[in-house]
Amino acid sequence: MCIFSSDKVFIIPFLSKVTLFLKSISLLEIIKNCSKGWWQSYRAVEFYVLLRLFFAVLCFVALAMFPFLILYCPFYIVLLFLAWGLLDIFQAWLGIFILKPSSIYSPPRSLILALINYAEIVIVFAVLVFSFNDSFTPRFYSIWQSLRYSIGIATTLGSIYEPSKLVGYLLFYGEILFILVFVLVVVNRVLSYFRQ
Repeated sequence: MCIFSSDKVFIIPFLSKVTLFLKSISLLEIIKNCSKGWWQSYRAVEFYVLLRLFFAVLCFVALAMFPFLILYCPFYIVLLFLAWGLLDIFQAWLGIFILKPSSIYSPPRSLILALINYAEIVIVFAVLVFSFNDSFTPRFYSIWQSLRYSIGIATTLGSIYEPSKLVGYLLFYGEILFILVFVLVVVNRVLSYFRQ
C-alpha cells in the first residue's frame, strides 16, 4: 500500500533513487547478478555479512601486528574495499529499514545482522582512522587507540582525539551518521517488529 503520492513529495523518491544507485554498486548485488542459486538465498546474505566482518577484523589484526602496512600503496585498495562495505551497509539499511520495512524476513535475524553491521562499522572506522592518523590531533600511535576512539564515537562517550584535516572530519562525521542511523532508525524499526 502506497502512503504517499510521488508528485506531492520528493524525499522518498529521491532516497529510492539513491538506494537504487548504491544497490547497483553493492558487491553482494553484483555477485547475485552474476550468479544463480545459492547466492540468491538468505543464507548468502548472512554469509556475506559475516565475511565482511571477518575481513574487517583481519585488517584490524594485521594493523595491530604490522602497523607499517599503512605505508604501502596496496593497503589503500584494502581501505577502499572496507569503505565499499560501509556503502553496502548504508544501502541495505536505507532500503530495508526505511523504504521497504515490510521486506524484513525475521526480526531476530534482522537485529542480529544489524548488530554485526554495528560491530563492523566500529572496526572499519578504527582501521580507517588509524590509516589516516595524520588527520587527527593527537595522532594515533596504535590501532588500539583508534579502536578506543571509534568505540567512543559509536557510544557517544567522546574522545580526546580531534579531527584536524578534511579526511579526519569526514571520518568523524561519517561514523556519527552511521551510528545515528543505526540507533534512530534500524534499532527502532527492528524492535517495533517484536511488538507485533
